Amino acid sequence: VLFRSNQLISDIVVSNVETVTIDSSGLTSGNTNTVSAFSGDASLIRLNVTGSSTLTLTDTGSDNSKLATINASTFTGDLSVDSVATLDQAITGGSGNDTFTMGANLNNADAITGGSNTALASGLMGEDLLTATVTNLTTTTGALNTTDVERLNLTNAGTAVLDMTSVSGASEVAILTNTTKTTINKLAADSTVGLGHKDTDGDVDGILVVALADETGTTDSININLNDTATANTSTVNLQATAIETVNIAFNTTDTGIADAALTVSALNA
Repeated sequence: VLFRSNQLISDIVVSNVETVTIDSSGLTSGNTNTVSAFSGDASLIRLNVTGSSTLTLTDTGSDNSKLATINASTFTGDLSVDSVATLDQAITGGSGNDTFTMGANLNNADAITGGSNTALASGLMGEDLLTATVTNLTTTTGALNTTDVERLNLTNAGTAVLDMTSVSGASEVAILTNTTKTTINKLAADSTVGLGHKDTDGDVDGILVVALADETGTTDSININLNDTATANTSTVNLQATAIETVNIAFNTTDTGIADAALTVSALNA
């Protein structure tokens, strides 16, 4: 793709091809190549992304029943991939600030790898972002597998049990909505859990249970960020934990607004 300004392709259609490589190159800084749909068939098993220009793949899941691998490991631009495929997937980002949108299809059989990042215009280092709905995940299906994805923005509209054993490089695991109960097990000491998604309007309620992978320490801590930015909201959450000596709670936003929070902490035990 060799254009200087934003480019939009409504659909790329391929048939009877096992591997496709998309090269996103040639755009000036600040512009994006957008592919609204990528339509393969049951033959397509691998999609490679190369180049350096920002790329948004809006729909890679609807028509690709066997697309198990998306690999952008050599890509140096910012990648946004909407991969709401129902099959198990291995998705690898590149060295930009990548966004992986998994819908309600993320589970223990998916492997999401971020990678390094580039600095933002503000001078701060960028981040990789994973979004997914985790309602009804269990101890088994909720054993997530992510590497070097800094921000996990998860939504639970009921109950969910998550296992963080195979999550590495995350700066925050955040839960939105949480209408009933979210349990996050096997956290590393000094991990950060967000109530709500950073700089996002969104109420959080229900029960949040957090537990460490190693509960034998005597000075373990965990961080809870209050992220909701809707000033009319009140997040009402019952925080529960055992074998954690210190729980740090902080309002965390760069937005001008911040919601109230009513926390029950009687079940926080060292």
